Amino acid sequence: MPSRTRTDAVQAPHSWSFATWPATVFPHSETKARNLVKRYLVELLRAGAVSRVGHKLVFRGAGYDRWLQSHQADVGGYTCNANNREAAPAA
Repeated sequence: MPSRTRTDAVQAPHSWSFATWPATVFPHSETKARNLVKRYLVELLRAGAVSRVGHKLVFRGAGYDRWLQSHQADVGGYTCNANNREAAPAA
């Protein structure tokens, strides 16, 4: 049986803006990040994940990472309809 190689996650940069959103950081694009911030701005502010510098929002890597980790428990309640026999269409 071949062994699986483990790749370490790329650490978020120290800071970035919408315009320079790193492709390696969830949600991976400026457009998706803007939608995420519209929905979770208050939570991101509380977590220290975002700051305002002048007219720009600046994302802080350590705070953003903590915010993402705080949502880790939400995965447990996720259900995929494709895996649910009752929700699957009849063959």
